[in-house]
Amino acid sequence: MCKQLYADKPDELANIELFEREYTSDKAIWWYSFDSCLYRLLNKALRYRDFDLLFALRFFITDLARTIEREYEQFLRLSIERDPVKIFRGQCVSKNELELIFDNEQGFISMNSFFSTSRNRRVAMSYLQNCPMNNDNRRVLFEITIDPRLPIKPFADIKEHSAYPTEDEILITFGALYRIDKVIEHPQGGFHVVQLSLASENDYRLKEIYDYLKRTINQEYTLDSLGKILHEMGEYQHALKYYDRMMHETQIMLANCHMGIGRAMYGITSYDNALKHYQASLTIRKNEFGESHAEVGMSYGRVGAALCRQGEMQRSLENLNRATKIQEQTLPPNSLELAETYNTLGLAYFSLNNLQQAVNYFQKTLDIRVQVLPEDHPAIGFAYNNLSQALENDQRYELALSYAKKALTISLKILPQNHPDVERIEDNISRMIQLRNAQNPTSSSNDDSEHLLLASLGMN
Repeated sequence: MCKQLYADKPDELANIELFEREYTSDKAIWWYSFDSCLYRLLNKALRYRDFDLLFALRFFITDLARTIEREYEQFLRLSIERDPVKIFRGQCVSKNELELIFDNEQGFISMNSFFSTSRNRRVAMSYLQNCPMNNDNRRVLFEITIDPRLPIKPFADIKEHSAYPTEDEILITFGALYRIDKVIEHPQGGFHVVQLSLASENDYRLKEIYDYLKRTINQEYTLDSLGKILHEMGEYQHALKYYDRMMHETQIMLANCHMGIGRAMYGITSYDNALKHYQASLTIRKNEFGESHAEVGMSYGRVGAALCRQGEMQRSLENLNRATKIQEQTLPPNSLELAETYNTLGLAYFSLNNLQQAVNYFQKTLDIRVQVLPEDHPAIGFAYNNLSQALENDQRYELALSYAKKALTISLKILPQNHPDVERIEDNISRMIQLRNAQNPTSSSNDDSEHLLLASLGMN
């Protein structure tokens, strides 16, 4: 959605692509403070109740709100004296908005967006000076008093997290309410000063509102309750759209749960139960995504793996070939998920004694894992071992032996010397040496050096 909105602005597109590559939840404040389309889109969505945009940005809103809350909790823990804090914000408002503020002095005003302020009055004034003056706009300097001794909405000093730390920024979470203490027209500056106090949630006039929301929505205001809030507001079409999306996401989550349970069952060798959950995941994902989606390919692959373990090789290959076709079209060529499917294909062909295909797919598995994983990763060791087994059965003992030695080297770096997997690889190497020597007697001269190698590795 963001790319569509800024399709004709290459600088903003570059920022969006940077966000997609580098964003993590702990960087939410930095990205909000950074001068890009993100904070503008977010505040627009919050102010104007653009529910489609809010839905698209929901993860970022959640990350930002949680980060502010964590910073606020840390502030409360570390503060010995919680003296009131005065902060400032320079902003243009419409003529009508200023009149409403005038008329509601000693009343309350709600800020639907995250509210960015500064400890430094000069910073706020510099923003104020940049406000264009015309018949519809009015310059306003907000002077806000925060009393941390009261139960108030979270705020955070974001200097250490901001893209612009010199601005001494204080960020107040969205949905905060403020008491309008006083409105003053500055005699010379051409602007108005609006003095606000961040309202306490226990204020008796506000408590009724909070209690009502808790009763009708049955929880504090969160994004999860957006559908109920839309209904309460009479925004029925938006509520329907939101619930439709939520149902889609719920089905996806259910599919992920089936996938996770299936993997756990597979791990404890309960292959019947694993297959049941893999098939449930596949059915849901096909309904939600269609046939040609990477997640569907993953589910086909896991169904194939469970069938392979059950000895259902033809059915296994049918599912694995479907998985491969989808994944090769939708995943990057060095995808570890694709490597997992290749590995299962290798196991299936190995079980059918189709050694040429087994070697082919085990080699593909190894090639991907070597590209992506650290050189001593266990998955690379497994790939070497599988490849050596297939080559041994194909009577290519010299090559099989070289891969078995590589598997042993990796295993010894991550497992104790008496581990069953290590001992199994040692047995494989000893057997391959004998088979190679029987096939090619001239190779027996290498026996001593190879046994010395095993001894030096602690494996003889």
